[in-house]
Amino acid sequence: MIKFDAESHIYTNARGFIIPSVTEIISYVYGSGLEYAPAQLVARAAEKGTKIHKEIESFINGGKAEDISAEAGHFKDYAGKHLKLEIYARTEQILHAKTPSGEFCGTADLICNGWLYDFKTSKTATREQRDKWQKQLSFYWYALKQAKKSVLGAKVLHLTANGCEEIPFDYLGDDFVEETMRKYAAGDKAQKFPVAELETVSAPALFKFAETI
Repeated sequence: MIKFDAESHIYTNARGFIIPSVTEIISYVYGSGLEYAPAQLVARAAEKGTKIHKEIESFINGGKAEDISAEAGHFKDYAGKHLKLEIYARTEQILHAKTPSGEFCGTADLICNGWLYDFKTSKTATREQRDKWQKQLSFYWYALKQAKKSVLGAKVLHLTANGCEEIPFDYLGDDFVEETMRKYAAGDKAQKFPVAELETVSAPALFKFAETI
């Protein structure tokens, strides 16, 4: 039995031991891209994303879709055209899997009719962001396979104020997940930029970064 504390974003098992999250593992091994971002920008983006996720979850579970963000409105329009939410849909599904190097947990935004969906609310969908999203979805896919759940495919729904972009991703494979877990267990950490390099970051560069989250 896995428990999840939304406030601390910590997963624990029945014995009370902490199970690392997919986000933590991927960020540790490959870097998050946010290591040196201004804390207020990261917090603002996280708060916005949480609000939109809650609006979408409420809508899927039969709540009123009134006075919602533009992003949630675009999901509502997309769902009406492409998803059969009334047949089978599970939101915020906690996933858990074991690998030769340890366990991990994550939360799938939506599993609907065999498809795995994740919602992203960043302003952009750069190559680096998409690469990270594919890694995350591959971990979720691995967990569903281990639970004997059929997965037809995985998609990110990139929700912005301007619309909803559907981005499909291939599974990176069991070897990718297990090798990433091996690196995490071994403490093989993503290389960090030295402080000297950080001091050269210009104000325009920081502004450009802020536009992506």
